[in-house]
Amino acid sequence: VLAHVEAGIDFVDEDIAFLQRDELLRIVSEAFGVVHKLEATAQEGRILREGARVVILGRPNVGKSSLLNRLLREERAIVTAIPGTTRDVIEESIDLDGVMIRLIDTAGVRQTVDIVEQEGIKRTRAAQDEADLLLLVLDISALLTSDDQDLLRMVRDRRHVVLLNKADLAGTVEPDAALAGHPVYPISAKTGLGIETVKLALRAQLVSGGFEAAESVTVTNVRHRDALRRAGESLGQALESVQSGMAGELVSIDVRAAADALGEITGAITTDEILGRIFSEFCIGK
Repeated sequence: VLAHVEAGIDFVDEDIAFLQRDELLRIVSEAFGVVHKLEATAQEGRILREGARVVILGRPNVGKSSLLNRLLREERAIVTAIPGTTRDVIEESIDLDGVMIRLIDTAGVRQTVDIVEQEGIKRTRAAQDEADLLLLVLDISALLTSDDQDLLRMVRDRRHVVLLNKADLAGTVEPDAALAGHPVYPISAKTGLGIETVKLALRAQLVSGGFEAAESVTVTNVRHRDALRRAGESLGQALESVQSGMAGELVSIDVRAAADALGEITGAITTDEILGRIFSEFCIGK
């Protein structure tokens, strides 16, 4: 792209058919799309490198700690019938077919005057903000409370899964209309009902099926991710310049900036390489 743009600037007097605006627009747009897709894999790359932060949340006594224990297959969290038993954040890791999941059990969210429990809820909200995925646990044996409704609204715009716990109980209630549009799975943390399905759902939410294909590329390096971000920004500016009919010199500045950013990943693109491409593709001076 850079060779074509700069050839049109430096050798404008030559009797050569350079790229027309529509063709340049198409090529820059395609390059922008490729860089954008690569940048989008950076989130998956970070998950593959560091593990995904999956936060279990819900009001007290809906079965969050029981779910953690079931997923870990061990009694890691204390489970009692007393609301507010979990007062701090508990973090453990599991491997889901090669994807490391950092499970974070949190204090139940509710109104309380208990200072220690309030601190636990504060930490719960902090953990939510840093989560890659939220696991909202609801009690299917009871009607949704106002706290449940608030949590459903909070997770709607985040990557999340809603688990309807206690599905083993006979007195389950009909699903609430507030659940519409949410990915919902009935489970029983007590018996293990639906847990394997939830594991598959977690993995599917965190990583796309495509990243495992042999021909695909996933960005895992933080420096590479930053370079792709800068390349994408520069190509986006170049795209706007072409669409606005701005001078080739201005388009060239942005395309070169994108090439320099990508060069941090692939190796720097030198002036000699650009000139070599120009003279190999155009009959200049002949």
